[in-house]
Amino acid sequence: CVLTQIPLSACTSFLNTTCICTNAPLKSAAQACVLSSCTISDGIALAKAQATACEYPVRNMRDKLYAPMSLELIGVICVFLRLYSRWRYTGRYEVDDWIMVVCMPLFYIDEAFYLIVLTLTKLAMLFCYLRLFPQPTFHRVCYLVISSVTLSGLVLLFLQIFQCLPLAYIWEGWLGTWEGSHTCLDVHVLAYSAAAVSIAQDVVILIIPMPMLRGLQTGVKLKLEVCIMFSLGFFILLTSCIRLNFIVKFADTTNPSWDYSNALIWTGLEGGVSMIVVSLPAIRTLL
Repeated sequence: CVLTQIPLSACTSFLNTTCICTNAPLKSAAQACVLSSCTISDGIALAKAQATACEYPVRNMRDKLYAPMSLELIGVICVFLRLYSRWRYTGRYEVDDWIMVVCMPLFYIDEAFYLIVLTLTKLAMLFCYLRLFPQPTFHRVCYLVISSVTLSGLVLLFLQIFQCLPLAYIWEGWLGTWEGSHTCLDVHVLAYSAAAVSIAQDVVILIIPMPMLRGLQTGVKLKLEVCIMFSLGFFILLTSCIRLNFIVKFADTTNPSWDYSNALIWTGLEGGVSMIVVSLPAIRTLL
């Protein structure tokens, strides 16, 4: 592809390495040719050879990883503080506490558990609502939302795991050398659907306790703490929206390993903040 495109470009000569390395139209034309005519492995090999020959600077997003890693660490610490606080003041753990115990290790195992982590953090918050607000009508609403969150989480997890049949195609199909038959869902539609459902559920979970909170007869300190907690809840909603924006951009990528990095960063932020928010009601008793 490169050899056929060089004579058609402004570089004209194979010896003009400076032009070949810096000419954007040539690079785009060669890339389009590779994508249409070669396997992914060939494309990766070409990109590596070109980067070496042209001495392109090595790109990395190391600095961008510090924020999500820090929040993830804080999230883990908050879960431990939550468990310590609950045991210290009540001597037992409730359903939402056990949910967070399950949630914490899953967050670090695999991306496939991302949906489970989000589902579990939402359920933990909803079960926390059930303990805080005893009104029967509110409980019925909570159980309805719990059912919706659980069902959607299971369905989306199933679709994510079995997005391609046979399953081996998920790991090997991207190479472009798969010879057998296969069937796959549109992963972009699946990602959009999961993000949209998560955002909608976040909105509902933030809204349903509002009538209860307005009726609370509490001091200024507690009201301030509640406001801070809900502010972080809105931050989770914001991270979900930003992550969705990066997923939309990812749909047309030709460099998934690089372009998906921002989506993964915001995924880490979302998961870390979710664990923090869910743990705050228990942690406040330590203050």
